[in-house]
Amino acid sequence: MRLAGAGEHMPTNIGNPPEFAILECAQLILEVTGSSGELRFLPLPQDDPARRKPDIDKARELLNWEPRVNLREGLFLSLDYFRQALESKVAARDAHRSAELAGVRRAPNSASGSALPAGFCRLIGSEGTLSVTDPDPLRSRRTT
Repeated sequence: MRLAGAGEHMPTNIGNPPEFAILECAQLILEVTGSSGELRFLPLPQDDPARRKPDIDKARELLNWEPRVNLREGLFLSLDYFRQALESKVAARDAHRSAELAGVRRAPNSASGSALPAGFCRLIGSEGTLSVTDPDPLRSRRTT
């Protein structure tokens, strides 16, 4: 966001300056993820850069910015983020499927049919309205 307000319209590198080999990065990814995958070595593309050390001088000057997370820590943080996002998505999908199996359908928030706030949904079943703030609608209480 700071870059958008800096008036700079040319690319600005905000990478992490320590140089590392792609092989080192790939091995670190396998380690961090606990993957048993194998690395495949392919010929380099013709225009592949010989050096992978970003120059962040422009970011330092324009934004007074320095990276605070190294590659290893960033990979762990990214992995945690994506695991949580995937778990949330799976939980939401499972809750939706559970509701469908229970014969419950989503109800609009109002006469206009607008959506309810995030983290809350209202469902209507054959026995009345099921108000849900829990991602698992089958554990919530029914009201008529």
